[in-house]
Amino acid sequence: MQNDKKVLVVAGGASGIARTTSFELANRGYRIACIDVNVEAGNKTVEELNAATEAAFFKCDLSQMDSIKTTVEEIAQHFGRIDAVLCAAAITRHIRVMDITEEDWDRYLTLDLKAQFFMAQACAGHMAKVGGGRIVHFSSMLGTIGDGKHILYGAAKAAPHSMTARWPSTSGRTTYRLPPSLRPTC
Repeated sequence: MQNDKKVLVVAGGASGIARTTSFELANRGYRIACIDVNVEAGNKTVEELNAATEAAFFKCDLSQMDSIKTTVEEIAQHFGRIDAVLCAAAITRHIRVMDITEEDWDRYLTLDLKAQFFMAQACAGHMAKVGGGRIVHFSSMLGTIGDGKHILYGAAKAAPHSMTARWPSTSGRTTYRLPPSLRPTC
């Protein structure tokens, strides 16, 4: 028998804002699919989430698009549905402008932007099967204002604002981006 309780996919769910948000939404009735590359932290998070809801951990390397697709299919098979996706995985560190390499640039754009798009895309088809869903792209105020320190992070986080505004809705429902002013504090 299929469980009709909604399923939230949380990319980067083992730590930070994504982890905090997972607990909040678990308390609101969502089952949680926690995706992360950190197995130890992911399993610990899921163990704690299981006190409030059904939760499962899925290891996924978000820098690999095939890994994203495979993981989303595993989640859909495990839970029987996907209703929402929270794209919150990100990296940040201060690198002086003159020290940024092409490898640095590619890594930031892959993890902080490209992975958000392909995670949402992979989940969107499953959400359409249940009548629509919610896509949340986490961003940062550093995507809209400069601080002189986080050039790569800021560039990668500016794009989700535009991407989300142009993302087609799944079955007529609205897509969302969480404005930086509304982010929970970890």
